Amino acid sequence: MFAVLGLALLDAGWLLATPALNALGIIALAVALIRWLLGAPARWLAHPRY
Repeated sequence: MFAVLGLALLDAGWLLATPALNALGIIALAVALIRWLLGAPARWLAHPRY
């Protein structure tokens, strides 16, 4: 009984946590991409390819 209840709570927790984690992951990826795009010209200026 308690095991089933625990699993149900765990499942509900995952259902609630997964979209939040996905959103955080997407935001983190977007931030990393923006930082890389902003850093690319600086890297290119620091190490120009002739």
